[in-house]
Formats: sequence, C-alpha cells, structure tokens
Amino acid sequence: MDRWLKSRKYLGIMLALSLCALFLSAFRTFVSQQSVESETMQRANQLYADGHYYEASQTYQQLVDQGFEDASLFYNLGNAFYKDGELGRAILNYERAQRLAPRDGDIRNNLMLARRQALDQYEIESSSLLEDWVGFATGLMTLNEISLFVLFSLWGLVALVIAMNHIGMGRLRRGVMIAMMGMAIVFVGSALTLGSAALIEKQTPAAIVVASKVEVMSAPNADAVTLFDLHAGARVRILEERGGWRRVTLPGEEFQGWMKAGDVEKIG
Repeated sequence: MDRWLKSRKYLGIMLALSLCALFLSAFRTFVSQQSVESETMQRANQLYADGHYYEASQTYQQLVDQGFEDASLFYNLGNAFYKDGELGRAILNYERAQRLAPRDGDIRNNLMLARRQALDQYEIESSSLLEDWVGFATGLMTLNEISLFVLFSLWGLVALVIAMNHIGMGRLRRGVMIAMMGMAIVFVGSALTLGSAALIEKQTPAAIVVASKVEVMSAPNADAVTLFDLHAGARVRILEERGGWRRVTLPGEEFQGWMKAGDVEKIG
C-alpha cells in the first residue's frame, strides 16, 4: 500500500508539471496573439489594404523588431514585402510564419508561390536521413508541440512502468508491457527529433538571401574569387560567421562560399 501511495504521489507530481508546461505554452501563444493586435498592427493592416505596401512592411517590421513572434504577423509582413517586390524578404517571413504554423494552408501556398518566382531553383534536400526526418516532423509540428509530445510520452511511459509494478502475471500485464515498449519508442523518437532539430538549427541555421543578387566568394574578403551567384529568395545554411561575412552552403553541401552578412538573414 505504501508503494502504491508513493507511486500515486510521483504520478501526481509529473501530471502537475505536464499541465503547467501545457498551460505555459498555451498562455505564451495567447499572449503573443493578443499582443500583436495593437494599434500598430491595425495601422499596418490599413496601409496594406490601401496599397501602401512599403509603408505597411515597415510598420509590420516595427512589431518584429520589438520582439513579437506570431504567424499572422510574419505572414502579413511577407505579403507586404511580396507586393512591394522584395521577394527575398517575402520568402524569409513566409518561412518564419510556417515555423510557427506549419499546417496553415495560406502560408504554405504563398511560400510555394514565392519560391517558384525565385531565380535560383533547386531541390531543398538534406544531406542525411536524420535531416529528412527532422524536416518532415517540423513540417507537421512546431518545436513547442514536439516538446509537449516528448513530455507527455514520458509521463505516459512512467505511468505504464508504475502500473507494471502493481499488476500480476497474465494478459493484462503483457498488454501493459507492449504498450510500455511502444510508448518508449515514441518517447525516444520524439526526443531524438527535438534534440536533432535544435542541434541542426544551432550548428547550421537556415537562412534566406535577401539581396537581389549576391556574389559568393572563395574567402571572406571582397578581393576573393567569385565562385557563383545567388539571388533573392535562395535558401542556404550558415556554416560559419567571421566578421561581416558568413560562409554558406546550398542544400546537399556541394556548393559553399562566403557572402556579406547583410545579404543573408537567418530564418530563426
């Protein structure tokens, strides 16, 4: 009986922590969505509706510079840049919006439309199966959602382990054991996905070329040899930063070189 009471205590603690994490995530999303419904946002929306796309983009950008992160804000900013002819910055903000709302059809469609207009057309492929899986997972869920998935699968695994200690032999025990193994696979897989996504983004963050045309150099100086050109909207990964330069690579890591830091901007 004491062991059962102690197990219930641990389960209660884990459930409380899980509910707190869920509440904090929901509260953060709610606050972010409510915060951007400000006078500045309304003014930017009106400027866009009136066809003043440059002024609208600058007004939306004020909110981004203040630290607001919201899918609708990035989506609207992307639309304003697109209408103003800033293809690179439009794609950049559509990408940011998609990270916060990966299942939103409007964001996905506008991003695809903008990508088709970019001069540099190539497959956005990865260099490993792990990156392919991370790309697939983050195309379905945000990192916050994956984090909650890890947390609740851990809670479920612990609950099943505790249940195993209080069930005798028989079909029920075998069923709980199978469920426990399945939950362990889910937990390890989701935790690996989350850790890999964070590691990839930290080591080689994704970025978008925002300048209309960029010469990619063999070294971080203006006198180096030009290896190839990139244009607005090209998606790259940043391998290294040195002074006012960034070493970037195209998908597949076959083409690498240096470009000025101001010509490319990180998505995250």
